[in-house]
Order: sequence, then C-alpha cells, then structure tokens
Amino acid sequence: MTEVLESVIKATAAVKKKYRQLKASRAQAYDDASRAFQPIIEPLQSLVEAKKKKVSMPETDDAIFGPENKDGGLYLGNRPYEIIGNKIRVGDLDFHKSPGLLELIHRHKPDPALIGEEDRLNYRKVLFHTNVHKEGFTATGKIRGYRGYKYKHVIKDLVSQRIGTGLVDCRKPNGAMPLVSNDPNELCARLRLLMASQAAGHTGHKREINAIISKLRADKYIM
Repeated sequence: MTEVLESVIKATAAVKKKYRQLKASRAQAYDDASRAFQPIIEPLQSLVEAKKKKVSMPETDDAIFGPENKDGGLYLGNRPYEIIGNKIRVGDLDFHKSPGLLELIHRHKPDPALIGEEDRLNYRKVLFHTNVHKEGFTATGKIRGYRGYKYKHVIKDLVSQRIGTGLVDCRKPNGAMPLVSNDPNELCARLRLLMASQAAGHTGHKREINAIISKLRADKYIM
C-alpha cells in the first residue's frame, strides 16, 4: 500500500512539474512571438486606439464654409479639421465639442436654438484661424459667399464685431487702442490704418504702431 501511495505521489509531482514546464514554455513562446512581431503589433495598436478616439463626422450641408475633403483628409479653409473624442481640432487649435459649434461649422443654416455665446466666440476664432470666409483662405482675400444665408446671418456679424473693452473704432485712428485683442488679423488691420494715417501727415501714432509691431513679433507673426 505504501509503495502504491509513493507511486501516486511521484506521478502527481511529475504531472505538476510537466504542467509548470508547459506553462513556462508557452509564456516564453508568447514573449518570443511578441518581441518578434512588435514592429508590426505596435503600429496596429496605435491605429486601433486612434480609431476608437476619432468620432464620426456630422453630416455637412454647407458647401461654401463647411469642411471639405482634400489630400485624403478634411479641411476647414487652409487648416486640417477633425473630431477626436470630445474635442474639435482645427489646425493647431482645440475646442470643446458642443452641438452649437458643430452646428456652426457644418450647417448652411445653423439652428440658433443650439448655439450659445461660447459657441459663437469659438466659431469666430475658427473663422480667423482658417480664413474659410475669404478667397484663397488668406487674411487679405475677398469675402466669399457674401450673398448667402450663413454669411449674412452668422459670419458677417462675427468677423465685424470687436470683442473686449478698450478697442476703438478703426475708422478713428486718432484714438488710442489698448492691445486687448490677440487676433492678428485685427491687429494687422489696425496697423495698416495707422500707417496710412501717419503717411497722410498725422504724427501721433508712433507709440501704438510700435506696440502692435511688438505684439505681432512676440507672437511670432512677424520676425
């Protein structure tokens, strides 16, 4: 009986040892395979994660100011455009993805009920960042689609308004302009007006001209 018990114990130990060896062998094989296929696996995992993060685009019915396919991707004016998670990325700017901002970007006739003040301010930034409302998508281009609904009822008001206390009417170059605006287009427009006024003989603009130039240089818009 003792011999039988010892045989059972030895057999059990042998089975456990063999199982451990097989388990270790499988783990080693997995590690070897992972290392061998790592150059392939990592890029594929990155693609899978990126796909999870990206969100399907809303339907666009705005053929003038909306996103368009170009070079294999979506663009708003001269800037790449995508939606990633809860963010809207336009060029190098990120915005919170809200129904109102999506409505402004994608719709020919945006629904005012969905649009808040923050959406309007963010869309204004999008317009100046992309120049999607200008021919050639440049700050100096002529206005596009100015007869259309969206320009008349949305864009025109946003690009013509002045945001922030202290900005003066650009038609009155003699007034001092505290530099509360970070919009390079507004600053450049003001600078052109001041330079024209100075060329016409008005000599009181030097300080403001220098301030605008310093601001544009600090923000790396000019060298």
